[in-house]
Amino acid sequence: MKSFRKSLQTYSIITLITLGILETVFQVVQLKFLHQYEGLEHLYNISNRETYENAACDSGWWKWRFVQRYEAGKGLIKDDSLHRPHPSRGWTPQANLSVKINGNQYTTNSQGQRDLEDYQPNPDQYTVLIVGNSYTFGLDTDDSFVWPTLLENLDSRLNVINLGVSGYGLDQIYITLKETLQQYPPDLVIVAFISDDIFRMRFDFRDYKKPKLKIQNGQLKITNVPIKGLEQTYKEIKNELVWYDIPILKLDNVISNLKISCQEVSYQLASKVFRAMQRITKENNAAFLLTYLASFQEVETPDHISYGEKVFKQFVQEEKVAYLNTRPFFLARNQEGENYQGGHYQEAEARLVSQQVYQKIQNLPSWQNFLETRKGF
Repeated sequence: MKSFRKSLQTYSIITLITLGILETVFQVVQLKFLHQYEGLEHLYNISNRETYENAACDSGWWKWRFVQRYEAGKGLIKDDSLHRPHPSRGWTPQANLSVKINGNQYTTNSQGQRDLEDYQPNPDQYTVLIVGNSYTFGLDTDDSFVWPTLLENLDSRLNVINLGVSGYGLDQIYITLKETLQQYPPDLVIVAFISDDIFRMRFDFRDYKKPKLKIQNGQLKITNVPIKGLEQTYKEIKNELVWYDIPILKLDNVISNLKISCQEVSYQLASKVFRAMQRITKENNAAFLLTYLASFQEVETPDHISYGEKVFKQFVQEEKVAYLNTRPFFLARNQEGENYQGGHYQEAEARLVSQQVYQKIQNLPSWQNFLETRKGF
């Protein structure tokens, strides 16, 4: 027994010395003049969270990033002040904005929508309510080239409400729809999402504290709400990080950065969210269009397969639902010599999406009913 204890003490001492040496090495490689050496540059990257942004699985990384940004006086989403906290959705666009960022004009109306004018109900128009993320909000895009705006410009009979919000996951998209359907009673609901929106449901914190969905007794339950204001959330997260996360320790950063494996959000949860959105849309007497927005490699690489598109395809095969997959149109045009990019949509990408959505609308029974019952004439 004494021999075992002595061996344990010896191994403990060796382990502590080894950890101390590793911590010292990782601290030393933070010195900038050492970054010219390739091996040391790699050690620097895996021990520095500001450069090794492996944020795919860990809410803790996002919490640490939020604290850094808050203390530096930066905004919730990127380096801007486009958004404000929201008690049930996490964050939402600021109302009455008129700002220019990186050459792009961002305008929101008094209702906080990316639009030059306030929404006004008009029984003589076909009202389209669109929920989504930054691709729909139009991040990194001028007011003129946001795809819901271009959609509205295609037909004066359309009244489009853009409720896209940067950084939203499918959970926040669902909650937004749930909370706004009666406020903006539409003829058509378009749920426009990218693959990453499904993965974002794994987080309870991303750019900011956010709601999280779980299945309880067969029903969707919204957790991690209500969400407090900026200062209160900062204090809460700062206190939380003290207990389980110490960013100044480089070994701690290494452990966080190397969390490269994570579970996919289950098809069960994703499909249940889609069904819930479809159901509440029907309950409010509106048509439903599930729209998959191609993003990143999907736009440019034919053989790329994303989990989000697989979920989308499985769902629309199983359910009787109107749908649009924009990816085939991007791939076909690129093969014809066009040059569509996979990041946030610019003018060319936004025009293609708006045109395909408009064509889809024209084939919907609710649009035909709109035309036949005098609306639009």
